[in-house]
Amino acid sequence: MDRRDNSGFPRQQSLLRAPEVCIYCGAPADTRDHVPPRLLLEEPLPPNLLTVPACWKCNNGCSDDERYVRDALHLVGFGEISREKTAPGGVVARSLEHSPLLGQKMNQAHVAGEDGRILFQPALDRFSRIMVKIGAGLWFGLYHRCVTASAFKCETVQHTHCISTWLVDVASFPGQSSGWPEVGSQELRRAAEAWPNQRDHRRLREWTKVQACVFEYLFVPKSPRQDGLFCVMNLYDTVWGLVSCPPPPPETRTRNRRR
Repeated sequence: MDRRDNSGFPRQQSLLRAPEVCIYCGAPADTRDHVPPRLLLEEPLPPNLLTVPACWKCNNGCSDDERYVRDALHLVGFGEISREKTAPGGVVARSLEHSPLLGQKMNQAHVAGEDGRILFQPALDRFSRIMVKIGAGLWFGLYHRCVTASAFKCETVQHTHCISTWLVDVASFPGQSSGWPEVGSQELRRAAEAWPNQRDHRRLREWTKVQACVFEYLFVPKSPRQDGLFCVMNLYDTVWGLVSCPPPPPETRTRNRRR
């Protein structure tokens, strides 16, 4: 029996039997990378947190981006966790104190909107790199096949309180609402759960919670005219990302058609 824990992955993973090459670049793997990064989770970490084979360069090359994403994420967050991290003495406040350059970049990201409100314009390229890396790791954890990160693309990164209709446009099918009555993480969940299913539009999809209220994700198929998957990620009910992923391996699709 395939026993699964609350991360959605089998307890006895077959990762150790996978070729020990870096899943991000294909070079020989000499480390294990956590997916999602530990920096984007809370202590205590999930005991079954996914790890994937990676080379030292890919494992450590995004450390600065991960730190930037964590700090920016909580600077625009509204939850209790974000308030604690950005308060004096919190992990984000200390991070910005210890890195004046990063603090300067964060301050420069605040701009005045046309309506007078203060807006935060993050470095989306840094968010995109982390989203792609996470999406590639989750895809590997699901299918146990090495496909380098170049096969993945971050389509969008947005705050849950200013979600555009982009997700609805790519998810719409006849009979589904063309607009969202509200914005926010709850509406994001509902839209993704009702993502069009080529076999049964009535079937709702389930989010995989790596850590409650911190990180959850969902793989959904692209439209019938497109081959591949989307990985939808929700971080702290604050920021969500959409990563374009390769299609499942052929043998996986064959098994699914037989069911």
